[in-house]
Amino acid sequence: MDFLAITNKVLRSLNEVELTAANFANSRGIQTAVKDFVNRSINDIYTSELEWPFLHADGTVTTVAGTAEYALVSGYKSVDVDTVYLIEASTDVKVLSYNRAKPEYVYLTQDDKIGFTPIPDKEYTIYYEYWQTHTDLSASTDTPILPDRYQDTVVSRAEYYVHQLRADLQATSMKHGEYKERIARMR
Repeated sequence: MDFLAITNKVLRSLNEVELTAANFANSRGIQTAVKDFVNRSINDIYTSELEWPFLHADGTVTTVAGTAEYALVSGYKSVDVDTVYLIEASTDVKVLSYNRAKPEYVYLTQDDKIGFTPIPDKEYTIYYEYWQTHTDLSASTDTPILPDRYQDTVVSRAEYYVHQLRADLQATSMKHGEYKERIARMR
């Protein structure tokens, strides 16, 4: 289900005018608020659990002789250091250098880097697993990473935000409870 379909599902449940692909980028008022609430809802779902299976991804780092730390892929939430493994490059050029060898240990830095020790003595390919963060949807055809079977959780949470905006405390409370139940079922 794409961004337009999810947004329209929320608008329909609130008896509001739906958007089309032609006017999606030029939405106004409640329609724009609902688009924002859909993104906020997806973010709420993604951050309600540290390691959702659908946010799992694989990454690689290619080392350079003499460099210990490397930037991680953008948009990662956490890295599973227990899944890091090394594949040696096919060329076996030995560089003799002080404190440089085949990396044996991995560490994460506070500035979003992954490091290896000892410092690599040549090029290696390092594979690792990580969990992604939410990137806001913007185009009508954008689709969240969230599987379709969980889209109703997004709708429920977006409805919660709309009722909160309208100061409808009873509906807000009801939608919050519905969202919590759906999250519990997702786990």
